[in-house]
Amino acid sequence: MRFPFFVVVPLLLLSLSTNAQSQTFTEVELMEDIAYLKEALYKIHPSPFRYTTKDSMDQNFEILQSKTTSGLTEARFVLEINDLLTSVGCIHTNARRKLKKIKKGTPRAKVIPFEFYTDGDSLWTKRNLLDTFQNLQWKKVVEINGHSTDTILQELMDYHASDGYNTTFMTRLLSRGANLARLYHSYFGSDSLVNITFQISGQDTLAVIPKLRLKSGNNGKGTKEEEAWKFQVKNHFYKEEGNWALLKLNSFNPYKRKTRKFYRDLFRSLEENEIPNLVIDVRDNLGGSISDANKVLKHILDEDFVILLERQKAPTFRYSSFGSKVGFIMFSLKRSVECRKKYAKDGKKIAEFKTRTSGRNNYDGKVFVITNGYSASSSSYLATLLKYKNQAFIIGEESGGGAAGNNGLYYTTIRLPNSKIEVRIPFYWLNYQLIPDKGRGVMPDVSIPYDIEDAKQDKDLEMEWIRYKLGG
Repeated sequence: MRFPFFVVVPLLLLSLSTNAQSQTFTEVELMEDIAYLKEALYKIHPSPFRYTTKDSMDQNFEILQSKTTSGLTEARFVLEINDLLTSVGCIHTNARRKLKKIKKGTPRAKVIPFEFYTDGDSLWTKRNLLDTFQNLQWKKVVEINGHSTDTILQELMDYHASDGYNTTFMTRLLSRGANLARLYHSYFGSDSLVNITFQISGQDTLAVIPKLRLKSGNNGKGTKEEEAWKFQVKNHFYKEEGNWALLKLNSFNPYKRKTRKFYRDLFRSLEENEIPNLVIDVRDNLGGSISDANKVLKHILDEDFVILLERQKAPTFRYSSFGSKVGFIMFSLKRSVECRKKYAKDGKKIAEFKTRTSGRNNYDGKVFVITNGYSASSSSYLATLLKYKNQAFIIGEESGGGAAGNNGLYYTTIRLPNSKIEVRIPFYWLNYQLIPDKGRGVMPDVSIPYDIEDAKQDKDLEMEWIRYKLGG
């Protein structure tokens, strides 16, 4: 399968500039944009009412319309749209401002100079970007500028959808780098000084913190790599430790010869060395090429498998940008060759895609998969197939991507007529045909919870569990 399964890109990671938030649109302009968005979403998205009813979605649009009476800034309108889109329950559906080249010298928005950590209920500072406030690292936050942590988290957790009803995706996202600081600025704003109340030694302590302009690219990816790998290629790492091996996949690359060789070498090594246990780590893997994920599956699964690609009979080109139109034509030509069986059912266009297993270097040992809330798209697809077709053992945290299927594979970008805000809408629902859709991610067989002390010490409890069970 050689077509892309795009990576989830949390849009709050885009840098903010002070000018980008100043443009305001009138009620008439906003109402036109909302009507256009509603029509496009309902006609293009493969399952807009999978996790909420049409009546509820209609009501959400009415609520959004009610917020336009005094006009909205471009930045605020994006936040309100994303708040609405969370009810779709699709990690691949979101809005962003039209990307504009920031002129040299344009000041970036100031944000709180802390990285934060949250478990979804409480909030702590993590890394401090100001040397003068090192004593405030890993302190529990009570409120910021009079906003309680409950209020802050309630607002921010609704910024970006996960698949279905999952919440682990957003807690992971907010705990990475400066994401929460940037998003707090977008939702709540503030002056150049921020009043933060901390809980220190059982007492509330107020600190006045100056805001900083962060450099671009500080998105907190923060991937830690192990020191010695037997094989590696971009974002792919493999090593062996006694009676088990570790395959760490940070993302899934597009189909490339080097990646194919990487998998061929590692599965040959597993067979030659008779290693009985394979650990696949897809934590913090937001996805990528589904063909890359299938390279793993075809060496592990015992039989060929079929997934269904379902989409609406949508007037595709009516809403798509020029780039989306060209891309979809190319994608459709490739899909017409790869998906031989196609038919219509219940008003949907359906194509069957079969992935064939490999005849060489097939692995028949025990498979363990480590997931967390940032495992989405192709990585949750991989975890689902391994869990339900190979009896793989899942460790860690519920994945951010859905277990029963996924809205993805290919998407169009529509541009709202007045604000020019861009909204990404997927064309396909990928039905894995394995379990009923309950709106949840891939659930672990062994859940590994972290407390604040574990987070402070930067522990890797999942790998500790693996080493305890398998040795090494």
